Amino acid sequence: MCGIAGYFITGSSFQAPEGLLIAMSDAIRHRGPDDEGYLFVRRRTSQCMQFSGDSSPDEVRAAMDSIDEAAGREFIGSADLGLAHRRFSIIAPTPDGHQPFLDAAHRVALIFNGEIYNYVELRDELRALGRVFLTSGDTEVFVQAYLEWGERCFERFNGMWAAALYDFERRRLLLCRDRTGERPLYWVRRPEGIWFASEIRALLAAPGVIEARESDDFAALNFLHQAAADLDRRTFFRGVESLPAAAVVSIDDDGRIAQRIYWRAPAERKEPELRPIGDLCEQLRELLRDSVRLRLRADVPVNVALSGGMDSSSVTAMAAGIKGAGLNTYTVRFREREWNEWPYAAMVVERYGVDNFAVDPQDGWVWDYMESFVEVMEEPFHAPDLLPDHAVRRMLAAQGIRVSLSGIGGDEIFAGYEHYRQFRILDLKREGRRGAALRQLVFASHHTPFEGAARLVRGKLRTLAGRDGAEANSEFWHGAFAFSDRSLLRELPTGCEERLYADVDWALLPYWLRAGDKSSMAAPIEVRFPFLDHRLIEFGMRLPVGLLIRGGWMKWILRKAMEDLLPREVTWRRRKMGFPFPIREWLRGATGRLRPIFAGMDNAYLARGFWREHLDEMIEFDPWLVWRALSFELWHRRFVRGLPVLPESVAEWKRDGREITE
Repeated sequence: MCGIAGYFITGSSFQAPEGLLIAMSDAIRHRGPDDEGYLFVRRRTSQCMQFSGDSSPDEVRAAMDSIDEAAGREFIGSADLGLAHRRFSIIAPTPDGHQPFLDAAHRVALIFNGEIYNYVELRDELRALGRVFLTSGDTEVFVQAYLEWGERCFERFNGMWAAALYDFERRRLLLCRDRTGERPLYWVRRPEGIWFASEIRALLAAPGVIEARESDDFAALNFLHQAAADLDRRTFFRGVESLPAAAVVSIDDDGRIAQRIYWRAPAERKEPELRPIGDLCEQLRELLRDSVRLRLRADVPVNVALSGGMDSSSVTAMAAGIKGAGLNTYTVRFREREWNEWPYAAMVVERYGVDNFAVDPQDGWVWDYMESFVEVMEEPFHAPDLLPDHAVRRMLAAQGIRVSLSGIGGDEIFAGYEHYRQFRILDLKREGRRGAALRQLVFASHHTPFEGAARLVRGKLRTLAGRDGAEANSEFWHGAFAFSDRSLLRELPTGCEERLYADVDWALLPYWLRAGDKSSMAAPIEVRFPFLDHRLIEFGMRLPVGLLIRGGWMKWILRKAMEDLLPREVTWRRRKMGFPFPIREWLRGATGRLRPIFAGMDNAYLARGFWREHLDEMIEFDPWLVWRALSFELWHRRFVRGLPVLPESVAEWKRDGREITE
């Protein structure tokens, strides 16, 4: 995992400002503390110069000039291509992995952020084809694969990456992301050229790239109204886009841009061809086991995030079976019984004898990290539970952990969220299968059939209203907004199959991955997602919904596949805890801090007077909207208005620990 940044100048009279690439690189220094590299190219002549940086190890600094030295400054000023890399060493942590990486004949230059997990197998295949390797890591495999197979190499990779590759012969720059977009890549397109980077802050640091920091109406309204973000490649910054997942973007020498998508998740489900359930379960186990095997590859310590839920427990079981003794896991425990999954995690720890590190979040962590985390995230974020999660990752990084496996993706692939059940019930009703719909309601009960049915009916009504927590036509709810153009809202599917596909492709997973990347790489820790192996996605998303939701059980096929490998209390636990954060209780206790923030609110989307007068009512009515309003306002203060994240009165309280009174 690393950070990349660069530019590709196409305007004939435009010259990159001095220090531009260094400023972009410095903005993402936290993503790569182990090395720093720069490449500048005059594309017309293919002349290039490489430089090291302050973070480079001694061996690299001895091999090339430093970017801070005077040598090469004239060349840098006339270059029309610049590539920068910040390295976080995971595989082959030696100077051989320095980037930008050029092949021996200087045909290709590469910077990339991520890992190619199957690089060992690809290297063997390429050697058999006559390719010669001088290093042992995945970076050279990436380059040699491109030289052998061209753009088709991306379809052979099993991994996560965001890459910029310059082909000297074709005088063409390629930008590419992995299939599901696990690694971020942002870009700005202007008449004079293209700028790109792993984080938005690098583009903000580039002089003149974004002339005015303005919020994007589409992104703001979809986030505030329906908790949706990262839609249609839009960011909260007008003019800054996210490169699509599974995209290869080709930029020719004259600035022409071509784009293709090299992979998509299956959009159609089909019935298995008379295959026994046992065979499907075995195939699922083998796919997950091999995915975990590949993602355990690292030359640094690796652990597993074990929440006690079905997905993280499955990853832990597979990792323990592969790694044997010595597997490290960590679990976050909560005092509140309704949020605490520790008892289930403890069962998995005992069964597999893993070395578990349990963390008890502190009451003050949310406010302690608020200012720095708003900076880290760069955009508004959906829930305050991300702050304790970020604090835990910083603790793990301080202990030397560099890689962590996560169960993210299992809910989207195998239908683990409650809204899928609600859509399934609606589908059954539309199909005239009222008895089946009623059975889903009854069997879904967490405690008693009546209570479970009541809960799901309420959830179904909220879904039909188009939002979570309050009816969309409520005058009171709409009074919270100063600007509300419903034509800008992206319609979310209400059919189960369509919603499962949308959540993977554009509605949910892109946001989870973006938020997780920002939080983890600020530590830094590289997080890997076994459930997002493309083979596992293709398997799960071709299964009929009836194998995902059956007899009231969500993720039924995954439970069946893992029931012999996990404690029954984990595998067949009905109640999913969802977001482990008591949002309403937390907001009630924070009103003294929230009032000064909302009183000083000054953005075009939220009605300041309403929030000043109705904060307490909104906390009871729709606590998640209160959080989204807070998160958006803090982002707007810092990144649009250029103010400190917190008003001075709140910041002073945070510094000296004083309580703010009403």
